[in-house]
Amino acid sequence: MPYLDPSTILINASLAKTFFGDADPINKMIRLDNKDNYKVAGVFEDFPHNTSFIRFEIVFTLEKIYNDRAMAERCSNTMEQSFMAGICPGG
Repeated sequence: MPYLDPSTILINASLAKTFFGDADPINKMIRLDNKDNYKVAGVFEDFPHNTSFIRFEIVFTLEKIYNDRAMAERCSNTMEQSFMAGICPGG
């Protein structure tokens, strides 16, 4: 897997539709929490509603999570459950 800069994210298809409509979201910017800008590096399909796995919208790099104390605290409860993939439900 190629290196992802900490300012890049992966988003689910629903969030891509919300932000960009039918336009291609790859390499476009999203501002989250009215604070940080992220470049969309990829889009993944939404999880089915009957999934037993945590449904999430955004995947951050672990580097971003480890270097952002507030994000690390917000995500600490879900990181172990999500295989240390840097996943935080709802961003």
